[in-house]
Amino acid sequence: MPTSSDDWITSLRQLAGSEQRLRVLAVLASQSEPMFHRQIMDALDERGQRVHPTGLGKMLRELESFGYISGDLAQELRHGRTVRYTINHDAVASVLDTARDALTPKN
Repeated sequence: MPTSSDDWITSLRQLAGSEQRLRVLAVLASQSEPMFHRQIMDALDERGQRVHPTGLGKMLRELESFGYISGDLAQELRHGRTVRYTINHDAVASVLDTARDALTPKN
């Protein structure tokens, strides 16, 4: 993901974005199987972290456009169809590793 020395900042902002976005990523990371929009909402609700369906949809689209999650249907095939989402562990780990490296003091 990050390519220049300061791209990690942009990537980290995209990844984190908001507390709710991080909670969505945490829910997806905790599951071994893809999750439907409704399942993600229910999991957040169970944790006392209610999110509006429209807000969740926006977060999912943003996270997918940044490459941190993926849906099992191509965008053009989704109209009226249900999508299951999974986290892209490698992309998330790459951003976090790059940020850690950038913030670690060099001796």
